[in-house]
Amino acid sequence: MTNGYDADVIIIGAGGGGAVVAKELGEKGIKVLVIEAGPWYGNKQWPEPNSSQGAASSSSYDDLSIDLLKASFTDLEDDMNNRVNGKLRWGPANRELPPWQRIGGQVWQNSGVGGSTLHYFGNSPRAIPQAIDNIWPINYNELVPYYERVEAALPVNPAPVTAKEELFYYGARKAGWSNLEGKELSTPGYRTQPNAILRPNPSINDPFFDIQSNRSVGCTLRVIV
Repeated sequence: MTNGYDADVIIIGAGGGGAVVAKELGEKGIKVLVIEAGPWYGNKQWPEPNSSQGAASSSSYDDLSIDLLKASFTDLEDDMNNRVNGKLRWGPANRELPPWQRIGGQVWQNSGVGGSTLHYFGNSPRAIPQAIDNIWPINYNELVPYYERVEAALPVNPAPVTAKEELFYYGARKAGWSNLEGKELSTPGYRTQPNAILRPNPSINDPFFDIQSNRSVGCTLRVIV
């Protein structure tokens, strides 16, 4: 390359797909340059990505900051999800600029490092085998090793259950549906949603637990207002 960057592969977009491709290629020793128009929340090179241009690039793990990441995300619905100037919008990092226009309808999609993984609720179910077999050029069983690899890396666990889910499960049982166990679905029923979550810290209910400064909180149930 002639622009100062030494790369074997250029990936446009650091979303859930582009970032994974960059990781896999990088682990094989291939030099990768990822270009992203949206913000990178939680990076010291862009401490205020929505209002300041910041650096041109980042390639160091030391640039990552959990404190900056926590400060970037709020529990305010309009601040995060407003389609015009929300932090999780489809548009450039600078929120003073207009969002990008999509032809053919509205899709809840955002830009930035992480892409849609920033707001997909961690839902990570496998595909239904009947939707793969005899339709795709590969069969479901060929996908299983890759599912298992992703499920271990994220990791994927059953989502926490609240009173809302318990009520749904009660209604499903009364309606005669079966509780489905395991990760493969082949019959109708109900189950706990597989989520890419970190289990909550077992000490989180301790009245002296400092949820703001503790770095091992895990994923908690938060309320957006």
